Amino acid sequence: MLKLYVRKFGDFMSNTFSDEYIKLKQTRTLMNQDIIKNKKRMIWEYFRSFNDVNITNLEQNISKNTFLFKAPLFLIHGSNMMSCGNEDIDEIYVDEGFAANKKNIRVIKHQSTHETLHSLCRKQGIRFGRPITKDNEYLKGINEAATQVFADDTENDELGPEDDYLYFIKNIMRIMKNAVGPSLLANQYLNNDISFEQKFNEITDGKFDDFAFIINNIYILSKNRHYKTISTDEEEMLIAHEKIILDFTSSFIRKVAITDPTIYQRIKEDFFNQEFLTRLNIDELNNGFGTK
Repeated sequence: MLKLYVRKFGDFMSNTFSDEYIKLKQTRTLMNQDIIKNKKRMIWEYFRSFNDVNITNLEQNISKNTFLFKAPLFLIHGSNMMSCGNEDIDEIYVDEGFAANKKNIRVIKHQSTHETLHSLCRKQGIRFGRPITKDNEYLKGINEAATQVFADDTENDELGPEDDYLYFIKNIMRIMKNAVGPSLLANQYLNNDISFEQKFNEITDGKFDDFAFIINNIYILSKNRHYKTISTDEEEMLIAHEKIILDFTSSFIRKVAITDPTIYQRIKEDFFNQEFLTRLNIDELNNGFGTK
């Protein structure tokens, strides 16, 4: 059973985003726009490979102007990369200091895909298939996790935990992608419907919102850990939340396997890093790692 540590976390930034955006516009430098054009093409080709996924919203967003900038983003916004936009334009920002370090080239390449995915799936007033309200802000975490799953798939590569604070929740979502259905996740991620959560609720007797709430807490706490702003209490809470989600995911897979025993092999074949699967207490997933 999924149990909740009920605690909400606020935005880690003290300034409003409108104030931050003014500073970004004053300090930004335009980068090579071919980077984003290539990312859009790669993402379009990836989602087009699904036979039963509606990519109309994605294709409409491809024609929008999307600009890539360097700026002192970390000083202004507290992160190395971000995207923002509206119905007419999208902007992707890279921290100039982070971009100057050649060791970060692979991370920037990967995260540019992540941010371009946000641009292409954006639908006014909708997040992860639902109208955005104050009561469902917790959908942000699951949306970020799904974005990173599809970024890994598009790049055919995976960032490890040292570079990706989404590492835990994206791997959980990769499991759910295979257990619930890749096309269902893609359709809800592209804001076509809520078919993924509907199927999820059928399997779990209505636990989707509880699951998404804890995933969102892990998302926020993992970001705090990555940027070294996490407190001791929050570190303990992060560990407890991850344990809850691991136990829940193990039970989820076992339940699916009752009628679909091929789920184990599908998960193993889809994973970039088999080591993460050892964190699940499932004997079937602990056998035959590395086999296809």
